[in-house]
Amino acid sequence: MKLKTVLVAPDKFKGSLTAEQFCEIAKDEIKKFDKDIEVITCPLADGGEGSLDCFIKNLNAKTIQKNLQMQILKE
Repeated sequence: MKLKTVLVAPDKFKGSLTAEQFCEIAKDEIKKFDKDIEVITCPLADGGEGSLDCFIKNLNAKTIQKNLQMQILKE
């Protein structure tokens, strides 16, 4: 039975690789093994560092930066 699809879904490797970097390396290496395999990458995060980047990548989202000022009401 020949592999048709591989899912690569890692968390980051703290201190060495982001989840996105690992996905790209894994995809390249799998394609070297068999160029016909479909490789789906889905970088993950546990809610800490890298979480926002994972949301943006996986949801095809974009960041919007706004400067906000809060007015503190005094009684």
